[in-house]
Amino acid sequence: VLNGFPGVLTNRFLGEKKTDSEKNQALLNMMKDKENRNCQFVSAFAFYDGKHLETSESVLKGTIAYREQINMGFGFDSIFLYKDKFLSDMTIPEKNKISPRQKALKNLGNIFLQKDIDLIN
Repeated sequence: VLNGFPGVLTNRFLGEKKTDSEKNQALLNMMKDKENRNCQFVSAFAFYDGKHLETSESVLKGTIAYREQINMGFGFDSIFLYKDKFLSDMTIPEKNKISPRQKALKNLGNIFLQKDIDLIN
């Protein structure tokens, strides 16, 4: 619905020194008349040592809520619903199980192991 916005600008789309809540409210305002509220967190990592380029990406699909639910977490956690549960209401272990960052990093580590890439030299 927002054509990938805010994407890589997530931290800066309203300018410097805006709070998470201010950013969340801005996104909720952009979404106020939208029926399709599907969204996703995408985490991507790349490693290049001059010889090897390895990349890994993971996606967490969810929906944008109609209101902010501030509890724990940061960023868009308080407006992101995963299976009808706010990320801000999840415990750290619950979030770690579904974290696209963690999945992408683990995948990158597995690539290193499978290809026997020397990370020291």
